[in-house]
Amino acid sequence: MYKRKRYEYSNRNDRSSSIGSKIMTVVPILLLVAGVYTLMLAFAPKFTPLLNSGKVEKAINTNTPKVGDDRIYIEKLGIDMPIKAGDASVMKDSIWHRLPERGDPVKGGNFILSAHRWKTGKNPAETIAQSPLYNADRLQVGDDLFVDFEGRRYKYQIYETYQVKPDQVEIEAPVVPGDQAKLTLYTCTLKGASDGRVVIQARLASVE
Repeated sequence: MYKRKRYEYSNRNDRSSSIGSKIMTVVPILLLVAGVYTLMLAFAPKFTPLLNSGKVEKAINTNTPKVGDDRIYIEKLGIDMPIKAGDASVMKDSIWHRLPERGDPVKGGNFILSAHRWKTGKNPAETIAQSPLYNADRLQVGDDLFVDFEGRRYKYQIYETYQVKPDQVEIEAPVVPGDQAKLTLYTCTLKGASDGRVVIQARLASVE
């Protein structure tokens, strides 16, 4: 009887030890997987140009501008996205046309566009979609942007890039009479809206 009890007690210990061993093995793996997934969410937008630039180039060459389908193409950033007026909620899946009364490709003025720099989603694909300007720092003077607006295509060329503080709202100021029309594209720095904004300004180069 004593030997049997000792055997049963030993078996229970073995089972407990086995379960504990499995937990100690599984938990680090789960933590590792969670960590890798978090990194994928954080850095997925960094690879947007690599993943999408070819598609954007093809879209520029093959898509025909359509009334009611205003879009912006930035091959260097892998961007092919709708342009929408309204409030900030449109930035979930579009580039925001802010203050339309101050300008657009047709009437000139200050054509103001804005989008998220970095916003995490439920998965890497959603994070990429919500972070179109993650790679804004890659844009340089001389780079081209293409805009489909009201059924025509407008080619813009960047002439200036710089950073401003959050309270420097003059980037959205109307164009002074006599000055050239411009496109102003801006987003937050990677440190967030409270740190400042990256501003890209471009002039109209041609109209198709």
